[in-house]
Amino acid sequence: MMTKLMHNWHLKLLSLALAFVLWVVVINYDDPLETKTFEGIPVLKQNEAAITGQDKAVQYIEGETVVVVLRGKRTIIDKLTSADINAYADLNRVSITNAVAITVDAGEEVEILRKTPNEMLISTEDIESEVRVVQVQYSGELAKDHIKLNEIITPNQIELTGPTSKLGRVVSVIVPVEISEADDDVTSFVKPQLLDSSGNEVKGLEVSNNQIQIKVPIKKIKTVSVSIATSGELNENYRLMSMSIPVKTVTIYGEEEDLESITKLIVNNVDLSLMTDGTTSETINLATYLPEKVSLYDVAPMTAVAIDIEPIISVNRWVEQDDINVKQIPEGLQFQFIEEEPYVVSVKGIYSELLDFDTEDMLPRISLADLEPGIHEIPLQLTIGRGFELGIEEMPLVSIELTIAPVEEESTEPEEETTAAE
Repeated sequence: MMTKLMHNWHLKLLSLALAFVLWVVVINYDDPLETKTFEGIPVLKQNEAAITGQDKAVQYIEGETVVVVLRGKRTIIDKLTSADINAYADLNRVSITNAVAITVDAGEEVEILRKTPNEMLISTEDIESEVRVVQVQYSGELAKDHIKLNEIITPNQIELTGPTSKLGRVVSVIVPVEISEADDDVTSFVKPQLLDSSGNEVKGLEVSNNQIQIKVPIKKIKTVSVSIATSGELNENYRLMSMSIPVKTVTIYGEEEDLESITKLIVNNVDLSLMTDGTTSETINLATYLPEKVSLYDVAPMTAVAIDIEPIISVNRWVEQDDINVKQIPEGLQFQFIEEEPYVVSVKGIYSELLDFDTEDMLPRISLADLEPGIHEIPLQLTIGRGFELGIEEMPLVSIELTIAPVEEESTEPEEETTAAE
């Protein structure tokens, strides 16, 4: 038996080898090996918490996707898609050069010829948190004669978390609000925007609130004048010289129906009965003179009413006979003053005005109309200008005597008598 098997063994072995080669040729003819390139295969990041757990942020410089070249039988290669290829990088194995090897798994039936890149390159930096104030950025113009009051922002601060370099780029946190032609309150829910110095949005940071509520009160405005109304009576021994307020007009705001009836702001509690001489400055709050639902806009409420009050004093002025203008002297009569003493007249007024008040300002005069010859006492007539008054109950009597004026004799020349010659 053994002799038969070994008979022509080399021919038998050659036949077996030829048969194997023929089988391989046939197989490869029907299902040949092929090479195929797969691009954009995402690289799964494993154990990222190994870095982020240390309050550090990871930035991926290179290797978030990989190009893989595979070789395998046509029947297998043709069926493969990108979803069948897994690529991953274990961030728990970062080298000192911040490189992580990329591993590709495409199954046992294909051969991985190459992958590009072979490593994922990363950089790390500290993660920090900062609280920033939220600011409103308005666009558009309100309806005519309307203003916006201070907005209510909820929350008005948010916390930003992320890499130090990105936090440093954020110069403002804004929420845009549109108010075009608005004539009533505006309420918006807006996602905050993180902007750099150029107005570009900074991405890659976590925010504590993704929705910010903005309430913008919109009110009607109106401009009205300011006036002063006094109460009480000023003491008779004083005179109100002036009263002024530096604020001549104010702008007020409120609901339209509340503003309709307001034409001016009246400061109506200046009590003159409490005033004495001198210049007084009384501090007032303009807001207290407005109705409950109406307020001042863009003006300080506190101001002062300046009140100038001076005392009334009496001074004596002497009227000399030469100061008296005698009018309407009856025809054919002449007069003379009986008394030589001056007449004393008391005049009341403000000290500063009385300084320049002289006797001639009173225009002293008497009238002799319709009087007969004899001695008469005639009331002195005076004209007192505005702001002054006499401090006497009766006018002084001027004593005069009227007499017949002497008649001047007319001088006549005698007529020459002429005698006719005979």
